[in-house]
Amino acid sequence: MPKDIFHRNNIFSSVLVMGGKYFSSDVFSHGYVLASSQIISALIGLFYWAVAARLLTSYEIGVASTQISGILLLGMVSELGIKAALTRYMLESGRSFRGFILICYGLNVAAGIAICGFVVATGLVDSAVPGVGDRTFLLLPAIVCSTIFY
Repeated sequence: MPKDIFHRNNIFSSVLVMGGKYFSSDVFSHGYVLASSQIISALIGLFYWAVAARLLTSYEIGVASTQISGILLLGMVSELGIKAALTRYMLESGRSFRGFILICYGLNVAAGIAICGFVVATGLVDSAVPGVGDRTFLLLPAIVCSTIFY
């Protein structure tokens, strides 16, 4: 390797200097936080499924995976596009920002409760979230939480 690899006239060193200036901005630092959050979440999920593969049968893993997917699907449906409304109207809400947030979360919870009630009342619970059986009372908090935290 040549000794002058970090010489000023070297293209690589100029990219590093420019990159340091841009990577220290708030936008990039927030981007790093988001990317690291996704990586940590993926690692936790990988650890969860590795432990599940050791402790459960393939049938139980399939049922658990289907239940998680069903609950997340119902949570996404009951989210009603509130995230887009938050990003679109957050600045326009002004001083009533807290009220706007509470209304959005209230709508999410109400939609989660309505969708859970519809799924349980129509008997679609076994096709939407198989394996729940008589434990439908656990479905409501799961859907509401997946709606709020999605």
